[in-house]
Amino acid sequence: MEDLTQVAAKSSGLAGKLTPEETLAAFSTMRESMTGDQASTGLKIVAERLMGAGEDDTRKGLLKRMGMKAGDVDLVGESIKEVLDRMSAGVEKLPEAERAGVMQKFFGSEAASAATKLIRDRSRMGYYEGVMADRAAFSGDAAEAQTGKAADRRRLGLMAERKEKEK
Repeated sequence: MEDLTQVAAKSSGLAGKLTPEETLAAFSTMRESMTGDQASTGLKIVAERLMGAGEDDTRKGLLKRMGMKAGDVDLVGESIKEVLDRMSAGVEKLPEAERAGVMQKFFGSEAASAATKLIRDRSRMGYYEGVMADRAAFSGDAAEAQTGKAADRRRLGLMAERKEKEK
């Protein structure tokens, strides 16, 4: 539940660009190898960099080197899966020695690893979308997270946060 709070807080700028299922699938894919905070921040920055590529000469130049233009990745008229497929194909066109540097320049130091993970493991998004489509199992998992030890941990965490804010 804490992860959902983090991604919800940082993904409001994705409304109208990604469906809630796409947002959660992308977040969950990144979350496999990083903390919830890193994944939610990474998702936010990755999307911002893609959507704003047309306003940045450096990113436009990097896209051109990969055989694309900003409109190919701005999440307008294309799904996140299509964008990730295009980015993967574009990165593959670059010499291997340059790929990490291009990702760093395009997405920035804070989000380069998240973007790399998401592009490399983009097929995992389908798995998470399938899990979310199973409404009965998803509801059962959510109910379990709100009871027993999981709920106790969450309540203790919230109490600690409130106490910290009161200082």
